[in-house]
Amino acid sequence: MSRKKYKNIMGFTLVELIITIVVVGILSIVSVAVYRGYVEKAIFAEGKALVGSIAEAQVLYYSIHGHWFNRYIVGYCEVLGIDARSNKYFRNFFVNNPYVATLPSSGPSKPERSDQPEYATICAVYERTDNDLWIVSVNLFPNGKRSDFTISKETSLERFMLY
Repeated sequence: MSRKKYKNIMGFTLVELIITIVVVGILSIVSVAVYRGYVEKAIFAEGKALVGSIAEAQVLYYSIHGHWFNRYIVGYCEVLGIDARSNKYFRNFFVNNPYVATLPSSGPSKPERSDQPEYATICAVYERTDNDLWIVSVNLFPNGKRSDFTISKETSLERFMLY
C-alpha cells in the first residue's frame, strides 16, 4: 500500500486515547467516593432512626418505672417495644446509665443509684466486622431532652459499656 492510502484514513492518536482513559478514570474515582459518602449517610440515618425510637420508648419507661431500662439487646426488645430485626445495618442496641451502681436481677425493684445527675446513653451498633463497629449514640435525660447524635467508628464497645 502506498502512503497516500494511509493518510486518508481518519482515527485517534494514541495520546488522545490515553488522555480519554485518564479523564474517565478520574471521573470514576470521584464518583465512587461520592457514592460511598451517600451510602454512609444512609447507614447512619438508619441508626439515628433506631436511636430516636429507643429514646421515645425510654422516656415512657422512665416515667412509669422511675429508672432507665439498661440492657444490651440483639434485635428485639419486648419491654421497650423496639424491633430492629428488620433493619439492614443497625440490629443491636443498648442503653447504659453510667450512674446506676447495681441492677436488680429480677422484679420491679429499682436499681441502687448514686447522687450524680442522671442520664442514659442510648447506642445503636452496626457490626461491620469483628473490629469495625459503627455506633450512633445519644444521651437522654429524664425530662425527655437529648443531646445531639454522636456518630463514631470504633474497634470495641469498651468506651460505651460501663459495668
